[in-house]
Amino acid sequence: MRYIRRMRWFVLVLLAGYVAWQSVIASGSLEAVTDFRERTPYFDVLLPAGRVERSEQGIILNQEPVYIDVRLPVRAKSAALELKVDSSSAPLKLGIQTGEGFNFEFSGLPAETVGEFTLYRYDALDLTYVRPGHKLRFIISAPGLVTDSVVVKQATISVKRAPASLSWWQEQFMRLWN
Repeated sequence: MRYIRRMRWFVLVLLAGYVAWQSVIASGSLEAVTDFRERTPYFDVLLPAGRVERSEQGIILNQEPVYIDVRLPVRAKSAALELKVDSSSAPLKLGIQTGEGFNFEFSGLPAETVGEFTLYRYDALDLTYVRPGHKLRFIISAPGLVTDSVVVKQATISVKRAPASLSWWQEQFMRLWN
């Protein structure tokens, strides 16, 4: 009888935690910013390293394409990447990996000039492909790139969290079990 009471409390606490998770934590969003000078918990350095060069002005692209890996700390519903470059930089195309291999989709959004910077944005409203390790891979392509003509100042990733589901709980249980 004593175990049944404890079990009821355990189930009640578990359900209350799940409801709090769904209504408060799981519906939140996250924003992270980097200047690519070093790895951060969310951003890797620009890859491949031989195509970029660090300078006092920012990161200079010497060849294209260049890739940005973004580590997601949570299961994401949508993500948006905003890239800030010098306004004197050559035009860019920003895209996201949409499947295994080199499948990328490029943004149709126009660049926006704000003072001495140009902002490029890619909105992935419904994430259908996430690389192993909960990573997104974005691509920076600069057709007709002239060496030292693109200077990247910073990148901002905004992630809207996907609600946790029972399959998420099963996944976590199996991860602990194994």
